[in-house]
Amino acid sequence: MSVILDTFRSIWHSQFNSDFRGLLPLRMFKPSGITNPYHYGDDTINIMAHLGRFTNRWPYFMIGLISALILAFIQIKTSTRVYKVGTKIIVSEKEKSDLHDLLVSPDLVRETVKGMGTTIAYFRENSFQAKPEYENRFFTIKIDSSALQMIGLDIYIELLNRESFRVIATGDEIKLYDPKNYQVVGLIDEVEIDEVVSVGQRFQNEHLSFDVFFFDDAFSFQNEKFFFRIHSLEQRTSFFHKHLKIEPLNEESNIIILTLEGPLVELSKDFLNAHIETYKKRKKEIAVQKVKTRLEYLNKRIFEILSFTHKESNGKPGFNDSLLTDSLPIALWSDLEEKRMQSQREKRFYEVLLQKLEEGENPKQIEDLKKIDQEIDPVLDVLLVKYVHLLEEKEDLALKTVKKGPLWQLNQMGVNKTFEELKGHLHKRVDSLYLQLAEIRKELQRISGSEQENEIPKEFSEEYEQLLEARSEVIRSLESVSSDAEVIENARLVGRNPVEPKKSFILLIAVIAGLGIPAGVIVFQDFLNQKMTKPLDIESGTNIPVLGFITHHDKEDDYLISSEYDSDLYDSFRYVRKKMHYLNEGHSLQLIGLTSSDSGEGKTFCATNLAVSLADGGYSTLLVDLDLRRPRVNRYFKNKSEKGLVDYLSEDSGSIFDLIFQTNVDHLSVLPAGKLQSNPLELLKGNKLIELIKDLRQEFDYIIMDTPPVGLVSDFTLLMKHTDLNIYLVRESTTQAHALNWINGIFDRKEMTNIGLLINDVKPGNISVYPK
Repeated sequence: MSVILDTFRSIWHSQFNSDFRGLLPLRMFKPSGITNPYHYGDDTINIMAHLGRFTNRWPYFMIGLISALILAFIQIKTSTRVYKVGTKIIVSEKEKSDLHDLLVSPDLVRETVKGMGTTIAYFRENSFQAKPEYENRFFTIKIDSSALQMIGLDIYIELLNRESFRVIATGDEIKLYDPKNYQVVGLIDEVEIDEVVSVGQRFQNEHLSFDVFFFDDAFSFQNEKFFFRIHSLEQRTSFFHKHLKIEPLNEESNIIILTLEGPLVELSKDFLNAHIETYKKRKKEIAVQKVKTRLEYLNKRIFEILSFTHKESNGKPGFNDSLLTDSLPIALWSDLEEKRMQSQREKRFYEVLLQKLEEGENPKQIEDLKKIDQEIDPVLDVLLVKYVHLLEEKEDLALKTVKKGPLWQLNQMGVNKTFEELKGHLHKRVDSLYLQLAEIRKELQRISGSEQENEIPKEFSEEYEQLLEARSEVIRSLESVSSDAEVIENARLVGRNPVEPKKSFILLIAVIAGLGIPAGVIVFQDFLNQKMTKPLDIESGTNIPVLGFITHHDKEDDYLISSEYDSDLYDSFRYVRKKMHYLNEGHSLQLIGLTSSDSGEGKTFCATNLAVSLADGGYSTLLVDLDLRRPRVNRYFKNKSEKGLVDYLSEDSGSIFDLIFQTNVDHLSVLPAGKLQSNPLELLKGNKLIELIKDLRQEFDYIIMDTPPVGLVSDFTLLMKHTDLNIYLVRESTTQAHALNWINGIFDRKEMTNIGLLINDVKPGNISVYPK
């Protein structure tokens, strides 16, 4: 994220004036200059340094990640489990084309929901949530469809004892529903129900009426809270339609996969199985309607020919237009034809059944024949059940007893007697149907206008035969019409795990959020923060060479480094000393001024310890306290002398060397500031300072001047014209971006070229490569 942000900022810098550099301190590349530990080369970025911006704040990421994972765990635990249930059906190529539109249509789903009666939802309440239930409950509800009902209301059922139960419900703005017409008819502002009802008694009030049926094991659920909720037919239809999906097994296959996602596996299974049956029933109805339409046309045309034949036989050729335009005779004739076909089918069934009985004793064949006819004679049905039972009993006795034993003989007598009763009843039914068919035939002749069979005229004979043949085919197709869809795999659970909540996805989002949100906050804070919070911010926001990095220390402010203690702080000043020696090749860097943008950035601390480091290297070094308004150098060496540089510049005093004192550090001398001055600018403008600098250059290898902050007063601008090297001090998390922008402007305009940055108070880990 940081690297991406740096890229956009580099584009910003390339398009706008460099004066904006202080507002956007991060930059991608740094022009050639003194090598910085943050860079592997002039035009490459140390990615680890950018990552250090985040790794130093690892507690934020740890807190964010743990919090996100806890929330993810709560989400997974409290979310309703959703399971996927599927079934497979195979259809014909013809049926495949319109399968999707019909199978998942709201109308068909509504018909299935209506047939199942699943408008009531049951729930078990626990400490986290209300869990839907389907089978695992202790009661079932049957609403009174003739009365208005309140939908969407949580109605609690509490079984008190074997004689009574309690009904509790509260709610606001509850819809009033008419289950008979499937319509919302009103709204109730407030509902509060708390009543005790006797077991077996209907609960009924003005807007709620239902019966409660308790299961045998109801008391095992007595310590748990259960409630039910009445839904409208449209609500349940919308739920099932939303989660019902259909797709082919593949593009070429005629196998269709129908799936449903929901919290209740058994309910989903029952719905899919019922929905397939509803679909097959609807397809059959559509096919039957098509066949009946065709049959009506054929019946009408046959009736027309018969009517014409009757008129020709009476010497009145041509069709009777008045008869044909009247739809009543045609409708009566069509109804009689349908009755005749039904009677013929029934007679054919009884004749086949009679034949089977006479050929042998096969109970399974008889049972199969029973399934063919949907309106079987009740007396015949009883006799068939009795006969099948006796035959099965006979088979068992053949395995368990002696064939001619008493039980076998008693059974055989029953079989024979029932067989004769069946035959007699079947003969009566066949004879009765013969008479019925004869009466229907006479009625058909009467309606068609003829009491006797007339010969069909030649010009219509061929058409008449074709119509009769077509009609017979249509009748046969009507008997066998059905949907081509066949279930090849009953509804079952798809996979072993719920499809929701998606644990892996939730955990992934939690990890991304747990790490990404802290990272985003850090980047946003750094973007808004105008302080130089990291060495990388400082280095990437300037073209000025960086002399080194002074590490953070927890000692008192007046702490002096010592070669006796090997520490990062001592090494950091030693590195700056080596860098100055490197720069000194071919250049004189004898007089060094050290300033900062504001107080509190460690200017005096760094000036003093840099002087100590140079003296420790064997160089005669003079530390001059030129911060005449707030001198602090004496505190480091516990010098109590009140005289110093101010006295020398303001008075006609003796030698400057009388004011310089030798410290307890070898080769290090100090010229204190002297008495405080409110406006020392005039002292620094005089020629006496120039002469003083000349004298000091002759006596010391290095002269370190601790000057006032450049951002507060203009003293340093007078001094920097005399210095060989000006060190601008920047402190991590303290120096403001606009202060660095100011010194950048001076350097970029080449008003000062002998300048270098020293970065102070660098925290451990904020610098990835530190040379010692």
